[in-house]
Amino acid sequence: PTIPTEVQFGDLISLTHYGLSDYNLEAGGRVQLVLAWRALTEIDQDYTTFVHLIDANQQTWDMADSQPLGGSHPTTAWKIGETIVDRISLQLDAGAPSGDYLIQIGWYSLASMERLPAMGSTESVLVDRLVIGPIHVAEP
Repeated sequence: PTIPTEVQFGDLISLTHYGLSDYNLEAGGRVQLVLAWRALTEIDQDYTTFVHLIDANQQTWDMADSQPLGGSHPTTAWKIGETIVDRISLQLDAGAPSGDYLIQIGWYSLASMERLPAMGSTESVLVDRLVIGPIHVAEP
């Protein structure tokens, strides 16, 4: 992950860097995302990360909701200060229309479905998520 950022989710997790394979796709294309998370404190429950690819109408075209590293390293196992690098792949449907898409990233408790609040110094940080993009999808 090469793009530095400082987005904090609750007082538990910080996104320190991310990387995106491409900002230009064709319908049916795949985008690879790498996220570098840091544990800010001991985490007493397992949180699930969400990564959603959405269009301008807020329609979801692909999503990847899972515990870190495909479920193999839950947040309760993280050590304070530890950095976890997670790789996510999103596939755009072959019938997706051209236009600009965004990726939304955040965390939630699977038990309650409650999202962790997001805090950061950029306008791409919303109440409970970070938004990156746009990713431009070309005409077929």
